[in-house]
Amino acid sequence: MPHPAQPERGAALILVLLVTIVLFVIVSQVQHSAKMDLMIARNEQVWAQATESSRGAIEQAKQSLAEDLLDSISGGPLGGEGGGDNPFGGGDGGGDAGGEAGQGEDSGEPPLDHNQESWAREGDLDSQVEDMEILVRIEPENAKLNIIGMLAPEPYGELCEDQFVRLLIAFRADTGHDLSPGDASTIAKKLREYMTERRSKGKGEMPATALKSMVPPPEVEEGADGEEGEQPGDQPPPPNSGEMPDPYADEVLHLPLTLDELTVIDGIDESLLYDFEDSREIVPGLSNFVTVYSALNLDSELSARININFARRAVLEAIVPEDLTEMAEEIEEFRLNPPPAEWLEEEEQRKEQEQEQADQSGEIIEEEEEEEEEIEFPYFRDLGDLKFIESFADASENVLPEELRNAFLATIAVHSNVFSIHVKIIDQRKGLRRFARAVVFRTSTEGGSVRILPIIPFEWRKDPKLLLFPKEEPRDDWDEFENFDSFFR
Repeated sequence: MPHPAQPERGAALILVLLVTIVLFVIVSQVQHSAKMDLMIARNEQVWAQATESSRGAIEQAKQSLAEDLLDSISGGPLGGEGGGDNPFGGGDGGGDAGGEAGQGEDSGEPPLDHNQESWAREGDLDSQVEDMEILVRIEPENAKLNIIGMLAPEPYGELCEDQFVRLLIAFRADTGHDLSPGDASTIAKKLREYMTERRSKGKGEMPATALKSMVPPPEVEEGADGEEGEQPGDQPPPPNSGEMPDPYADEVLHLPLTLDELTVIDGIDESLLYDFEDSREIVPGLSNFVTVYSALNLDSELSARININFARRAVLEAIVPEDLTEMAEEIEEFRLNPPPAEWLEEEEQRKEQEQEQADQSGEIIEEEEEEEEEIEFPYFRDLGDLKFIESFADASENVLPEELRNAFLATIAVHSNVFSIHVKIIDQRKGLRRFARAVVFRTSTEGGSVRILPIIPFEWRKDPKLLLFPKEEPRDDWDEFENFDSFFR
């Protein structure tokens, strides 16, 4: 008699298949997790290497700036405007070669700075670490217009505001993204209001916050004409006293700590501040022409003089007398053309005098290599070299009155003491790039030591700085960089 059919027949096969599927899913998940962990580890390695490479490049740039100042001190600096320790409070010194140092704590004076120096030459600080290319550019902030000057006492504040309007009109001229005089005036007005009217204006609005950058405006003491002058109770609280100015007061100023802060102002956004590309053409950003870091003393005239050895064309057009706009072009041509014969003769005489002084003092001056002796482009050694600028040297009293001439000379210099160090890291294996920046203040003491003081020690940036790094930008894999940047956020 046949046995009845067993319902369990084939169950073992099904069970084996189920176990196989479960094991396959588990193994696949483990494999996927392992790949993700490996990818994360590699990205973290790239991130760590980029961070350390950027910080190392910044330290190398600081060392280059310090060595430049030490060389100037040992060789006898040409003098210049005062500086001291505080980048926001210069002294009264300055002007032509041999000027006395300002009344800062250390009475340090910036050296002559020009684009022939090692820290200023493109590529001298670049390096390669394995698959990472490290590009370094040092940008003197003293070559830009300090917008905080709009808060200085009149007529200096009004002069700075007028220069800022002229700069806004000029910095994107002929790019298709230029600003009209009306738009430029509106932006300047809103910027001034932002710095002077940071307070609550009624119910429903977010109250103003007491910021460290909020300071009372400078008090101007009246003369002996019977009017009430500055009173002891009107003085701002001393540093570190724990007291803050009243953010609701009508006379509280707000000094922007960075240019990024300006994007909260209507009419100023990232497309105005930063470089971008349009039809394969670089459209410069406002951050290349203005600053908030260079020295400034609100209690008197501007001490944030502009270094004409580095100032860009738009900055020059903004600061030259309005009746001599051709000066900007002549200054730029002077820096880009071979040096005049008279300039070379004066350089030879200067070197001979240095050698004679060294011989008298028993010092030894090392001879420079031949390739370094030849000067390809001239630079302004002091403000006396403006004699090579024809429109300025030949200007009559009617065109350039003495008062206007002196006012212009008071806004320019040939020295720098505040620098932005820009670093671009390119991972050649993955095609990724990162941008970093530090802002430093350079000064020296009477004892001859050099100090590099951080204003911004280190920060990652998204601004590609196309004017400083034009060869590598733009890239087709920019979106990949953005994803890489977001991943690590």
